[in-house]
Amino acid sequence: MVDAGKDYLFALKGEQRTMFKLATEHIAFEKVLARTEDVLDNETTVVRSLKLLAVDPTWSYGDGKGPGESVWPHARAFLSVEYVKVHRREVVEQDERLFVTSYDPARLTDEQWLLLARSHWGVENNNHHTLDTAFAEDDRPWIEADPQGMLAVLILRRIAYTLLALYRSVTLRSDEGRATRWKSLLQSVRDLLVAATEDQLAGLRQRQAAATR
Repeated sequence: MVDAGKDYLFALKGEQRTMFKLATEHIAFEKVLARTEDVLDNETTVVRSLKLLAVDPTWSYGDGKGPGESVWPHARAFLSVEYVKVHRREVVEQDERLFVTSYDPARLTDEQWLLLARSHWGVENNNHHTLDTAFAEDDRPWIEADPQGMLAVLILRRIAYTLLALYRSVTLRSDEGRATRWKSLLQSVRDLLVAATEDQLAGLRQRQAAATR
């Protein structure tokens, strides 16, 4: 990605064990630079806090490991975002995620970094996590013998995800409808496809596609 002239913001996880430990220990002593508070209802709020640390390319972690083995040479900054959900003045959910980026930390404001990390987190929660869990993508065997077939199945799954997400967010207009769990949503669509009769489907109002210019 860097060779192509682009930058990245990646979540740091256990797979990058050495760099993950390095980031965890160094950023723990940094101060919070930006914070947002979202009010979900009269009794529930979510607070997200950002820490940002410029990477020193000479850092190393552990005995016998040089900088090249401890941190990516193109990494420019570590980010930490803490998520705290409070309900009735009690913490009911708390999480912290680490990120690494090749982007110069001075290029964005603290608030922009927090927004970028939140957007990354949202993609993971609202897309990849759903494909891993509701669609059980990780448990489905890949089509190793046919790369084009594997790509076709991957695209079809994402088309299905997009259609269902639009159905839940646009057609199910109530807050309760939009909060429908993916498992229930998939079951209802399956039941419709299997059991619906022509009489039940007759007379359904067709939506007109919006005109584009």
